[in-house]
Amino acid sequence: KDYGLLSVWTQLVYAVSMAKVVNPTCFWPKPRVRSAVVKMVLTDRRRLAGETLSVFYVLTEYAFAHRRKQIGTILRSLPGRLARSAPEGEALLDAVGLDARARPSDLCVDDWRRLAKTLATNSGG
Repeated sequence: KDYGLLSVWTQLVYAVSMAKVVNPTCFWPKPRVRSAVVKMVLTDRRRLAGETLSVFYVLTEYAFAHRRKQIGTILRSLPGRLARSAPEGEALLDAVGLDARARPSDLCVDDWRRLAKTLATNSGG
């Protein structure tokens, strides 16, 4: 639950770390939740551009909307021209070194980046 779409999209561009936990007693009225100060530093990671960036956003948004499904199943039900048959999806996942049984929260940002790049390259559009 702590790792989701916002985490992936943010870590695509930023190095993210928790700087400090802020106790509820620091606020008035006192909230029922704990707060944190998050440090976000723009990175020089390889950026995605054009079609690959579009595919990255569509892929991750769809995947995290179906976060309990396995990646192999998600690839078969992606919208439009991004959808892959079971054999195509399996070959694509093998090419990027991912397990078809993994769930969206099991993949790191670099996994999503590789998958989006491969999908964009082989999307036929």
